[in-house]
Amino acid sequence: MLTPNDQFVGQQEELASIYARRAEAFGVPRAPAEGAELGRCHANAAAFCSTNPGHSVVTGWIVMPMGLDHYWFCPHSVVRDGSGNLLDVTPQHDDRMVIKFLSDDSELLRHGIENGIGYFPYPPFPVATIVDAMGMANFDEEEF
Repeated sequence: MLTPNDQFVGQQEELASIYARRAEAFGVPRAPAEGAELGRCHANAAAFCSTNPGHSVVTGWIVMPMGLDHYWFCPHSVVRDGSGNLLDVTPQHDDRMVIKFLSDDSELLRHGIENGIGYFPYPPFPVATIVDAMGMANFDEEEF
């Protein structure tokens, strides 16, 4: 089974580039759209734009600090309205009202989207560190 770090083998330079840009991430408010599905941000943003003229899809990464200068980066799509404002139309697992978003249209991002990769940690760190950081005591690494 591939770990999140394994899914980007051979792309360390691109990963480092995204990591170096992490401070450029900015807050995007959540505004879950009616009918939007959890975990389907790319489809949700495209569907929203197809029924809301003047809106467009913006791709990038959700940036999540994990402590010790480590981050998770999750491929994500949001919507730009006609005034240039960004909105996250996808419901999330938590109750944060804003996500940290880093816009990007790199080959690395397309690789993540096309291969269904949910996130990657950077710099790479062991799964046990992720489990400890998130307090996931009943975590089964085989299902990871």
